[in-house]
Amino acid sequence: MNTSTVQGDLACWQLLDWRFLLPGADLGRVAVGKSVPLRLRAALVESGHHVGELADSEATRLDTVVLSDSSHQEIQDARARLRPGGGLYLQVRRRPLGAERRALECKWSAWSALLHDCGFEAVSAYWSWPGLDRQLSVAPISSAPAARTVLERRGWTLRGRIKVRLVRLAWTLGAGPLTAREGFIVARRPEQPR
Repeated sequence: MNTSTVQGDLACWQLLDWRFLLPGADLGRVAVGKSVPLRLRAALVESGHHVGELADSEATRLDTVVLSDSSHQEIQDARARLRPGGGLYLQVRRRPLGAERRALECKWSAWSALLHDCGFEAVSAYWSWPGLDRQLSVAPISSAPAARTVLERRGWTLRGRIKVRLVRLAWTLGAGPLTAREGFIVARRPEQPR
């Protein structure tokens, strides 16, 4: 077996680790938003899922919707198209300093509040280490011990060890979510209408 194929397959499945945090074992009918990265779209297809575009699925009830840095309108569209009990996966990325930032960008509590306001429940935010494109570990944003454990499990260069200590200190002081540059939020459409 080719080593690069195995590593490629592993990378594909790591991009989909979030699926275990959604309701149900199968993603079912999946639609993606317009900003979802090509690698994630490809990983969904390679894992055997039929993937459509959220904008093209108006008449279809979906089991899972995948979004990335979405607008309020796209989140509302996702909720409208999800079946009751369906799951939402929303990637959140922090832009580099100097880039124009949207008001909600990487403010985990603001994203969570927006999802609640749009009618979602079971909203949970997760930090992707080291990032969404090369996700090796996932920790709940609300759990400083989990985040510190993620940071302690890696072999580091001197520069990396210094960075890890600073990030660990931030988590200890309660400012850890500010260091979470990339992550995701999962949520569920309620079974019963509100």
